[in-house]
Amino acid sequence: MYSKKINRFEGYQLANIAVVIFVCAMCLRILYHMYYSSDAYLHFVTDDFYYYLLPARNLVTKGISSFDGATITNGYHPLWMLCVSGLYLSSFGNEQIFFSALALICSLSTYITFRYLYQLSTCLFPDNTLLYAFILPVVLIFGGLIFLGMEIVLTIPLYLLFLLKLSQINFTKTVRKGTSFSLGFITSLLLLSRLDTGILIVLTIAFILGQNHREKKIITHFIYNFCLGGILVPIYFLSNYFLFGHFLTVSTSAKALSPLHNIDFSSLMYLAFNRDAIGGLFLIPIGLCLLLFSGKYSIQQKLLCYIILLYPLFYYLIILINSSWFLNRWYFYPIPFATLVTLGLLTEFLFSKFPLKISNLIATLSIIISSSCLITFSIFIFLRDTVDWKPETNAVYVHAKQMKSFVQLHPGYYAMGDRAGLTAYILNVPILQLEGLNADFGMRDHIQYQDNLLSVLEEYHVDYLIETSDKEGLPKKQNCYIIEEPHSAQAGKPSNKMRTNICHEPIYTLTTGMPNEMQVKTYIFDLKK
Repeated sequence: MYSKKINRFEGYQLANIAVVIFVCAMCLRILYHMYYSSDAYLHFVTDDFYYYLLPARNLVTKGISSFDGATITNGYHPLWMLCVSGLYLSSFGNEQIFFSALALICSLSTYITFRYLYQLSTCLFPDNTLLYAFILPVVLIFGGLIFLGMEIVLTIPLYLLFLLKLSQINFTKTVRKGTSFSLGFITSLLLLSRLDTGILIVLTIAFILGQNHREKKIITHFIYNFCLGGILVPIYFLSNYFLFGHFLTVSTSAKALSPLHNIDFSSLMYLAFNRDAIGGLFLIPIGLCLLLFSGKYSIQQKLLCYIILLYPLFYYLIILINSSWFLNRWYFYPIPFATLVTLGLLTEFLFSKFPLKISNLIATLSIIISSSCLITFSIFIFLRDTVDWKPETNAVYVHAKQMKSFVQLHPGYYAMGDRAGLTAYILNVPILQLEGLNADFGMRDHIQYQDNLLSVLEEYHVDYLIETSDKEGLPKKQNCYIIEEPHSAQAGKPSNKMRTNICHEPIYTLTTGMPNEMQVKTYIFDLKK
């Protein structure tokens, strides 16, 4: 046992150094461009991050929760919106201070994620030193997702904190009031960081009730104090209804506007093979089988493992049934957790009969290789995004920068669907968001009833319409451009859409991207004609 403890400590120290280097590389690439007076750091967060930043800016400067400065919206997860608003307020509207602080928060979130992953692995598999080598690829995946700037900056560490707090509770005995209350409070923060984690919370409660259904007095006492700790959740939903007239966010409602509720198997394949999934969907059945037939784990360990393994299955099943929308990268966050647990179960099963010296040697070599790879990759990331940086030719950053001079000569109220986030920020003009994700519930209703798009734009007094397409361009029929919002590429073919024909030529066109690669065509139509 002494040999294993030394191995675990040394493995942690080496992994810790590698993670610190990785976090520094991710953060410094943003600060590098600020130092050289470049705004390229705007490109490193995802386009959807600006669906937080612009409403936050309008909330701070105008006192209105709005993407375009006029249309009221609640199309965001509340806790991250609160953080972004506070960050913008404390930076006094200075862009470089804001993005520097954002980079530091993402760095802190990534490092805390590593520390919590280590603690969770020690809790679930205390003697499995080999598992620590697998933590680093998971941290690499999570770091890439966290630095996109979306709400999972909070969700990932809060998910781990939720699991760690849950691991400390023995439901066969009376749970202390303070413990139940603190778990309820952490759970409420997790839910408010990303509202669809409600699936995780319901799954967890179902497991707790199922395993402890005979301990009625204990469970009743726990649930009472748990609900007291989670008081922020009903407060949020009630305030949401009072301020916006709906309990749910407009983005949640807009993404569910589909006449069909069948699983999109193309999205399922995308989930299975995407790099951020790291094979998790294929590994989950293996993990469940190992857990089901193993008798060496405690009830508490099995509870946590089942929750981690089953959550992605329920999560994606519910999402894919209720929405045909394209799943962005940050939707993958539950899978790496399941991958890590499966690898922990698998390695314990395979190496349980190995002699101690051999298992320690394999663990030591694995952590050295894993740490070295992460350090090497960190250096590569830093060089790629600094001295060797070139923006993708079809990136939103590129097309928005090229459009800016034209838009400055044509002031007015614009409307746009896909790619509207960073575009609106760089162009610095009010843009109505046509996908329903960051608009009002009136826009959601127009999409639901598939109203004529031109009539909708007239209702909102829009002057110019910005449309994007692939290199094939917008389809035409009898010299009229056929336009739909939201686009099928994002919302899926079954989803409800607003459609119209525009029978005059755009006043501006732009093609970005290389001829033999993916290209984006941008059109601006003057609606005052």
